[in-house]
Amino acid sequence: MKTASGAAGAVRESLDAQRSAISGVSLDEESLNLLNYQRQYQAGARVIIAGGVDAFNARNVKYEAGVAVAFGMPWDAALRAVTLTPAEMYGVADRVGSLQPGRDATLVIWSGDPFELYTRAERVYVRGREVQRPSRQDELMRRYKTLPPDYRAKP
Repeated sequence: MKTASGAAGAVRESLDAQRSAISGVSLDEESLNLLNYQRQYQAGARVIIAGGVDAFNARNVKYEAGVAVAFGMPWDAALRAVTLTPAEMYGVADRVGSLQPGRDATLVIWSGDPFELYTRAERVYVRGREVQRPSRQDELMRRYKTLPPDYRAKP
């Protein structure tokens, strides 16, 4: 595995080459960041997909991982980037990050590929117990479904 500076240099060189090879196409900052996941992985860096700097956007991690896969990152590497690699880097991989006997497990059973946009969580288990709380999105939908007539869209 390469060092962080070596991997970063390889990623930078690869992105510079990619930019110069793509003529007439504008890659915005977000696209470069998503392409960067794949480049970092190819360069041998340990990649974490965390959904941004604030906890509020943690719900976007699955989408960000899905887009990283669409940009060429292997599916297994994206899964590892949202599970085991962060646990290793925080020094808690002996307790979380993978499913093994004796570990604390948060397990989500999805309706399909967890990185697909329309896949939903069917069951959620935290430390072995099923959690059946409505999500923030569920609460907002319920709240705004029953708006008073004054707030409804006018034709």
